[in-house]
Order: sequence, then structure tokens, then C-alpha cells
Amino acid sequence: MIVRSAAVSDKPGIEAVLERVEAATGREAVSEHKRLRVLARQSIEVVALDKGVVVGYGHAAWHGGGDDQHWAIEVATSPNGGTEAWTSLLARLTAATPGGRHRYLWITRPDDLRPARAAGWTVDRTLHEMHRALPVPFDVEVPDGVVIRPFRRHVDESDWLSAHNEAFDGHPEVGGMTSEELEMRLQQSWFDPEGLLVAWRGTRAVGSCWTKLHAGDVGEIYLIGLREDVRGIGLGRALVLLGLTDLHSRRGAQDGMLWVDEANRGAYDLYRELGFASKATIYRMTASV
Repeated sequence: MIVRSAAVSDKPGIEAVLERVEAATGREAVSEHKRLRVLARQSIEVVALDKGVVVGYGHAAWHGGGDDQHWAIEVATSPNGGTEAWTSLLARLTAATPGGRHRYLWITRPDDLRPARAAGWTVDRTLHEMHRALPVPFDVEVPDGVVIRPFRRHVDESDWLSAHNEAFDGHPEVGGMTSEELEMRLQQSWFDPEGLLVAWRGTRAVGSCWTKLHAGDVGEIYLIGLREDVRGIGLGRALVLLGLTDLHSRRGAQDGMLWVDEANRGAYDLYRELGFASKATIYRMTASV
């Protein structure tokens, strides 16, 4: 087993590993943030090779916005490949990320919790993947004074960014989004401007619900957020229901899904009220190493 820095020539092997993991688990092998940046030379990336074949991939991305600056680490190895490659990749990334800064390790496969704990990592955050069948049987009530309409490309970018970054101020994954990061998402093949609903009070964007259609007729509430001054008036509920209704009626989704932090009890309870149930879990871990 050889673990070394990733090279451009490793990209086909890395993609093959990620695709095998996704086929075996039915979910993304690494987060979208990292998948978009494979070999983009903006992070620390390593591979594990067995007899010259890539069998694992590790990625440490630096998140420098806001107060919670940290390294976010993810490791993916071929299914049924054992733990040697996984633990070796994690050790290489741990050694490569400078000491004295926060490190977070994201775990998407429960089987990876054991070797992570053995390496000194502990769970500090839990996110649930929640699902419900579509369509939804609830009426939509949009608060007075609010207008909700689809995103207008090359018009709404700055307004959307302002609302989004206030809604996710301090959030370690999606807070502090830049215009370049937004543009990267808008250029993805799955992007549909009709599926990005923006809520307005007059000329001020105050919230949004961004949806995404996956294979297998699965529709995701991809990003949803509200400015502080419009929370608690029912706008979040309205945006969720409108997003799910659009996914089903216009795009044919039969299964609605979303991710929610277990610590966000308000959102978690709302989704339970709307008929969502937890299907899978991912974990964020920290370590003093």
C-alpha cells in the first residue's frame, strides 16, 4: 500500500473510486464542495494505491471564512477494501494539515466511525438525511408582504448572496459563500433557475429555497435559509412546501429529501411535522491530534 499526494494522472482512478462508493451506498462519496474541487489544487489531496491502482482518496479543504476557520477532511475508499487504506489516508491528511488549527473529519459510512475513533476522533455534530413521499398534502400560506418567485440569472446573484450569507452567518460549510462559489454551482448541469425560489420583501431578498433533482426521482431541498428578521412568521414552512411541490409537479420527483443538523431543533421539528423521517446520518468529528 502506497499513500502519496494526488497527481493529475490519478484523476480517472479517483473518479472510479468515488463512483464505486456512490454505487454501493447510494449517496455521495465526498461532499459536493470537494467533488467540485478534485485535483483543483486548492486543497490537500492524497491517494492510496494498491499495486498501482487507486483504491482510496483523501481531501482536506481549508474553510477560511468567518470565525470558524478550519480544515474539513473526508476520506473515501473502495467498498470492501478494508481499513488500511482509510486509516493511512486519514493519518497522511492529519499530518499534512498545520497544527493549532481546527480540523473536522466528516464520516458518511458508519463503518468508518470505528477506525476514526481508534485514531483519536470523537463525534461532535450529527446531521440527518430525511425523506418523505411526494406530493405533500399541506396548504401553502405565504406571509403577508412577501413575494416568492424563481431566481433570475444575471440579475439576482448579489441579492441572493446577501440573503444567503446572512441566513448562514457563521455556518462552517455554506456560510460566507463568494460570488465565485455561487457561479460554480450555477454552472452545474443540474442547476435549474426555476428550482431556486427567492422570497422578497419589496426589493430586498429575505430568503430562498434551492432544490435539486437527483437520479431515481429524488428531489432535494438543497439549500434553504432566511434572514433573521423574517424568521418565525411561517416563511420557512412556505418555502419548503413550495420547493417540494415544484419538485413533484414540474420535475416528477416522487421522494423529497433534505439534510438537517440534529442540533437545529426548530428545523428538525418542522421537517418531522411535515412528514419527513430520518433515513441516514453523517457525522462530524474532532480530534486533538
